[in-house]
Amino acid sequence: MRGRERVRGPDHPEIIPTLRALAEARRSSGALDDVVTLRERILTLHQRLFSPAHPRTLTARGELADAYMAAGRPDQAIRALERNLALIEREHGPDAPMTQIARRDLEKARRPWTRS
Repeated sequence: MRGRERVRGPDHPEIIPTLRALAEARRSSGALDDVVTLRERILTLHQRLFSPAHPRTLTARGELADAYMAAGRPDQAIRALERNLALIEREHGPDAPMTQIARRDLEKARRPWTRS
């Protein structure tokens, strides 16, 4: 990865697949804080390259939310999913299928942390 960064630069789009693969490898080894750091970097790159509501950016934020949950950081996961929902709802409307999926993802993330 360092070689690719040196040649292309740290913000080049070709870095993203390498970062994703590295994040999955770190997840498999249980290094969840490393996964969060890598997913944060991936989201930052997507935000620079695409719009905030671009499907790739939304996917990157959702994957970061998953990493936060796995690392025991539910508050950060919920904030990321809230941001995704707001962006999707603004772009597609409150009744769009994507909005409904984002709403369910957020509700699922909140479920273990709400009191009955």
